[in-house]
Amino acid sequence: MKSIPMKILDPETKKDFLDYKEVIATIAGSANYDRNGQVRGIDIFEVRKGVRILKAIEKASDVLLLEDEDYKHLINKAKSFPWAKSSENIVLFMDDLEGATEATQ
Repeated sequence: MKSIPMKILDPETKKDFLDYKEVIATIAGSANYDRNGQVRGIDIFEVRKGVRILKAIEKASDVLLLEDEDYKHLINKAKSFPWAKSSENIVLFMDDLEGATEATQ
């Protein structure tokens, strides 16, 4: 099981505001893209995986706990997610996501 910190970056200035819960929910619920950047949509298996992550987000407070399979699904989607702009906060988010640690229970 993986542990991902739930942060909110730039809450005061709102210049590059980034709420990890919102971003993860957006990525988990998003359609897949082909290598040309065209939307492929998602099949029911992808929908189920996304819903598992969304349910975990609902339970999360300071830390998001994901089963290894759910984490793998999320990280794969995040790596190919089409961001709308370049931002240091996106880099920080991806660093935290890729640096997820084993959860201690």
